[in-house]
Amino acid sequence: MNKSLLPLAGVVALVAPAIATAPGPAPDAQGASIDDLVRDCQQTGLEGWELVDEATRRVHEAFDHTSLWHLWEGSATALRHGHGWSAQYNGALKHVLRELGFKVQVVHAARVHGLGRNPWWNAGHTWLQVAHGGRTLDVCASRLEHRAGRVSFVPVTQVRPMNRWTRSLVSLSLSPVVAVQAWRQVLGGAEQPKWLYRGFDEQV
Repeated sequence: MNKSLLPLAGVVALVAPAIATAPGPAPDAQGASIDDLVRDCQQTGLEGWELVDEATRRVHEAFDHTSLWHLWEGSATALRHGHGWSAQYNGALKHVLRELGFKVQVVHAARVHGLGRNPWWNAGHTWLQVAHGGRTLDVCASRLEHRAGRVSFVPVTQVRPMNRWTRSLVSLSLSPVVAVQAWRQVLGGAEQPKWLYRGFDEQV
């Protein structure tokens, strides 16, 4: 083998079990698309923050599982399959809200309180800041009870904009942990932890 390809081969060998054993689309997944949700929201006749809340609710209900198994999927694919992590489900919500005419920025904090007892290395969260009517409010599809400006978490580190590079870096930082857990399950029959894959409304 070409020595220049050895690092790549090592990465493939590390993550292969994670990809091979990842659950498929959630059984109850609605197979929703961004366009479907935009059309459904438009048909409600709602406007302003009520429309934001309606879009948030619909995205929440389209997801069946919180998952770190599927870090490589884009937001639209994660929406269709009904599983994903905060950058994926709130990424899908970002696309819906922008199509509905709202100004949206994706933000991230390395550590937040109020979203359950995740491991210390998975205490970050990605959500949206939506501007409308002279106000900018936090919006997040992680919980059904969330409303614009009323979310259950509090960032305890600096809130920063998240772009595709930031998202890629976060995904890369989580990938080795997911890969190690996959190897533990394949080789030793380790139990699947809830931080890795759980019902969307199930708390850790």
